[in-house]
Amino acid sequence: LKTVIDLAVEIGREGREGKPVGTMLVVGDTRKVLHLCQPAGFDPVKGYARAERDLHDPRVREAIKEVAVLDGAFIVNGDGTVEKAAQLVDAPYANLTLSKGLGSRHWAGAAISKVTSAIAVVVSQSSGTVRIFQNGEVMLRIEPFRQAMKWKEFEYERPMDGDD
Repeated sequence: LKTVIDLAVEIGREGREGKPVGTMLVVGDTRKVLHLCQPAGFDPVKGYARAERDLHDPRVREAIKEVAVLDGAFIVNGDGTVEKAAQLVDAPYANLTLSKGLGSRHWAGAAISKVTSAIAVVVSQSSGTVRIFQNGEVMLRIEPFRQAMKWKEFEYERPMDGDD
């Protein structure tokens, strides 16, 4: 889950080629989740070996960022392997309450997390905000920094002596 959240925050902060990108990653309860999904079209992970779909591999994470612009959700199993991509989530929306201004991607994330034991990680296209849904509710909201935090050594100049 941490790997997925880190990836979502990167997508929310960076977008793709300077343009904002929204996406959803659904983690866990894969079999039940897939019963509530249908392909949105082309699945960019279909036919690849498990190792080539493992989110622990930095190359795979970069590839996922590239295809995050496609409609639909990424379905990720509990060990961090992307099972399907570009999936339309078709879970019932009954008895859900969300904040105003959240779109269909957020509703789908809330719905799939309500009817399964999966966790939905949704990146807002408009703000880059990452919301984590469990049991149909927002459990955590992350506002990405505009730039990644980088730790550096403190730089300073020594004061000049009066002798120079």
